[in-house]
Amino acid sequence: SLRESFRQNLIRHPFKLNPESDLERLITMIETPKETPAKPAVTILIPTCNQDIYIDRAISSALMQDFSALEVIVIDDASTDNTESICQKWLHDSRFRYVRNPRNLVRVRNYQYGLRDLASGDWVLMLDGDDYLTDAGFIKTAWHALQSHPGPDVVFVQAGHRVQYSDHSQPDINIL
Repeated sequence: SLRESFRQNLIRHPFKLNPESDLERLITMIETPKETPAKPAVTILIPTCNQDIYIDRAISSALMQDFSALEVIVIDDASTDNTESICQKWLHDSRFRYVRNPRNLVRVRNYQYGLRDLASGDWVLMLDGDDYLTDAGFIKTAWHALQSHPGPDVVFVQAGHRVQYSDHSQPDINIL
């Protein structure tokens, strides 16, 4: 009804400075329903609890991905630290969503909640709150690999990770 009211108002009070074709184009734009955003192909779930010193880097690494059909969801399992305030700064990005559990579900149930109720992508990457991606092309590369090998079987491989000591008491360790 708002769209129709706006259309009628434009017909009764056309813009005096614009040619007729611009008015018709504007009316067409108003009458044409907006396309709903496409369902994301990939969801990056970031389950976390009291990981405020790491969460910003995890979110940043997820949102830096050069894959457009992406959503990133932080599932805060009732953290008592600054996790929520850190996540608030990312809400401007339409691909990002922050969900805070009112009570602690504990790790496995928090993961299940994310997979069952929150993720809308066809594929899901679980990225713990203290982990981060180092390659901006990782999701795109993985997506193309999945598309080139159709079939019901998918194999998950954790290729490696790096242990970093935030207090620099020990050197970083690469585990492959």
